[in-house]
Amino acid sequence: MPVSLSFMGLSLILVASILLRHHTQKNLIDFQQKSIWLICLLLVGIFIFLLSFFSLTQVLWCLIVTGSIFFIWDKIPPKHNIQSLYIQSLSKTIGEVLQKLLPWLLLLALSHSFLASFYYISFNSMAPTLKEGDIVVVLPKNSIYFSNKGQKESIQKGQVIVFRDIKQKINLIKRVIGIPGDTITYGDKTLLINGQKIKKKFINKILNTDLKKLSKIEAPHELSQFEQNIELNTFNIFEDENLLNNELLIKDKNCIPVETFIQCSIPNDQYFVLGDNRDHSLDSRHHGLINKKDIYGRAVFILMNISQFNRFFEKIR
Repeated sequence: MPVSLSFMGLSLILVASILLRHHTQKNLIDFQQKSIWLICLLLVGIFIFLLSFFSLTQVLWCLIVTGSIFFIWDKIPPKHNIQSLYIQSLSKTIGEVLQKLLPWLLLLALSHSFLASFYYISFNSMAPTLKEGDIVVVLPKNSIYFSNKGQKESIQKGQVIVFRDIKQKINLIKRVIGIPGDTITYGDKTLLINGQKIKKKFINKILNTDLKKLSKIEAPHELSQFEQNIELNTFNIFEDENLLNNELLIKDKNCIPVETFIQCSIPNDQYFVLGDNRDHSLDSRHHGLINKKDIYGRAVFILMNISQFNRFFEKIR
């Protein structure tokens, strides 16, 4: 996804820049009146390109700072030569567009940082809890602090969180299994937290054709659904009996292999996460522990699903 986003962004920037230059050479006088849409196209390209490397909050604040710089630049008296006139005219138009957008960008940035934002589910690694096409409401990390006063840890085991994968440069959504001070052991479809085996209650079996992109195995086969409880959070998980043990490719100094298991001792500001679709999820078993600074917030409920109209305002367990 980052590659496609960056390519799309660069393409828009290139097209907008060429058209802007061509339009300016033809008619510098009418530049500001006739090139607003090209400026908007350029800004969209920059926005998409930055989004492939940074979080939405970082991109929004970057645009706000850029808009402020252009506002100041616009106050500098122009020099009287063709090249300077082009640059001044371009910066003036960009500045005017950003100034008009500035209040909305500021409102969106503040809302995204302190109130709530949305996350689109594009894979089924969190099935059956979250399905492809779900749009979930996410409370920022600041909201988590305020909602857990008196707790030693603001992020609790069993919660579903959105975080930034710094290696893939994308946002992911998983369930917190281990918090600082915990020892997590996982292998052979068995989960232990601080030496205690987490029980699971069998519910039923479903065909993997019930959900799109659910399994790595193309041929239809059954998946087992279980109910699991971690502290005060009860939720369902999927396990694939066709996969005896998910590949454990973890590379983390806090985790060591123990026969067919991995064991992680979680230090301060680190978290162990898993997908509810246990055998078809890339999580802490593969990428290692999640740093607290990379966590954006907690997913609280499903706003809607773009293809299943019965999934409205469902609380995430």
